[in-house]
Amino acid sequence: MATPYSPLRPRGDTFTALDRAEDRFGEEQDVARGLVRTLTSMTASGLADEALRREAAGQAGWEDRRDAALATQREAAAYAPRISSLRDAAGLGDVVDFIQGAAPGAAASTLPSLGAALLTRGRWRPAAFVGAAVPSYLQSRGEIAAEQYIDPVLSQASVEERDRAATYGGAAMAALDTVLPGSLANSALRKPARDFLSQTGRAAVTEGLTETAQTGIQQFAHNTIDPTRGYDVWELLDAGVAGAAGGAGLAGAMHAPSYAINARLGRAQPAQN
Repeated sequence: MATPYSPLRPRGDTFTALDRAEDRFGEEQDVARGLVRTLTSMTASGLADEALRREAAGQAGWEDRRDAALATQREAAAYAPRISSLRDAAGLGDVVDFIQGAAPGAAASTLPSLGAALLTRGRWRPAAFVGAAVPSYLQSRGEIAAEQYIDPVLSQASVEERDRAATYGGAAMAALDTVLPGSLANSALRKPARDFLSQTGRAAVTEGLTETAQTGIQQFAHNTIDPTRGYDVWELLDAGVAGAAGGAGLAGAMHAPSYAINARLGRAQPAQN
């Protein structure tokens, strides 16, 4: 039986996690803190998804998974970077700090979908996008479920309402989330179609828009249960900026080998008369 705890997160209560976050990274290591927070939140999402599935099916043990998800999410908050949202930024320096803390996590959250896309890519280009959709759906559904369990109003809704919102919302988010992983997988180690900066910039715009839309879908899913929640514009902006930065970094890392190989081959070819 799988343990509900993950080696990606610390053990103990929230205050212990706070102490460990400070001891391990300090206040200024936003990159490391943001990355660990994302990995820990992904663990919480997986636990929340399992909890909601069990609750909807009437299976025993869902409360344990829910409690583990809530504890993991609280501990993830202990690793929050100094600037966790652009709403807290007082100047350009704070904006840079936000990007440093958010970009690595945004890139890391795409890795499961990217890995699945790489494994399923082939002559039929849509195969990579289909492969990316599976882990993306599970992750997206878990994110919605985790927020439902945390929120005092959403958590009081019927399990049918919550399961429906998580299922449809997760599917819509996953459909969008396949764009960058599928594209990167299909172009990996192949002759570049455009110059490096254009390719990286395109990935940044794509992922920035995708993350903004996904966050909007997630907010819509919550509003189907509690219409009084409304929409958080700052959360949308945070998602867009973090997604753009993470997408640029991930695309740069994925495309760099292809450009290096093609540049070397180009220099090695004999001159044409």
